[in-house]
Amino acid sequence: MFPKPYDLKNKTVNKSLIKIGEMVVLMGFLESWIESWIWNLIDQRDQNIGKKITSPLMYRQKVDLLLSLVESRSPDRVENFQKIHKKLQALGERRNNLIHSQYFLMYGNKKEHLKRDSKKVSLRHGVNKKDGSIDISKVFSDVKLSELTLIINDIRKYHTALTKFFILQN
Repeated sequence: MFPKPYDLKNKTVNKSLIKIGEMVVLMGFLESWIESWIWNLIDQRDQNIGKKITSPLMYRQKVDLLLSLVESRSPDRVENFQKIHKKLQALGERRNNLIHSQYFLMYGNKKEHLKRDSKKVSLRHGVNKKDGSIDISKVFSDVKLSELTLIINDIRKYHTALTKFFILQN
């Protein structure tokens, strides 16, 4: 029988799933906001050009493109934007780590002799880059609501920082 990775009747599971969903929605909103600033910097009158440029790009590439455009359009403000750029890049990495993991939320039961616990599984964290071996102790990590809340707060914070950067510029 295939084990269920989570029990929807459990309050901790529901809170975790809500936080993961909120993080996904907010990151999508942030990425759309980044795209709109790119489009605006490329051509304020015709955003279709910007849309064609950004549509095949991944999040990291969009953030790098935005930095390049700031360097071109506002060279005197690049230093300020580089701080935001670093944080936006880090947010993308944190999001990918959370999104591309497998979750076992409050998994386990007495019948299987497994303590109920919440774990996140990410094989790439356990891979030794030199020889390709896997350290299983690095593959599993705890799922904490505080970690999910922290990234949600950071997404909001840097969405606001991005907005302030461009609003104050104009």
